[in-house]
Amino acid sequence: MLSQAANHYITIDVKYKQTRELVMCTNWIF
Repeated sequence: MLSQAANHYITIDVKYKQTRELVMCTNWIF
């Protein structure tokens, strides 16, 4: 159960970082 929660938070962290990088790239373009 602990590992499930850890995986859940890792997934959120990865998605957050990807989204932030995408926003930074978009700001670069415009």
